[in-house]
Amino acid sequence: MQGLGQSPQGLRLNLLTICDCLREINRRKKEMADMKCPFCGKEMAEGFLKSGRYIQFQETENGKKTEEYLVAKSYMGGARMEGCLCPSCRKIIVDIPLVEETPRR
Repeated sequence: MQGLGQSPQGLRLNLLTICDCLREINRRKKEMADMKCPFCGKEMAEGFLKSGRYIQFQETENGKKTEEYLVAKSYMGGARMEGCLCPSCRKIIVDIPLVEETPRR
């Protein structure tokens, strides 16, 4: 492994970073699985929104379009956003992934 240009300390740091990321993912999944709706207090269903290549949010002010935000994209199609749905009050809470593109007008 050292032949790849990394010291044992560098590899250990990379492994610790990966382990921390995996722990955080598992914590969030458990949190989402146990999620109660903040509006009505009932259990929420875990899942995801899906679309073609992009998921966009269009902001409006006084009935007129203002800002447009790209919140998820996939070059191969099938953009998706993980989240929870409340079947009772019909609300969705989603995690917005980081997209490397600034909002556009």
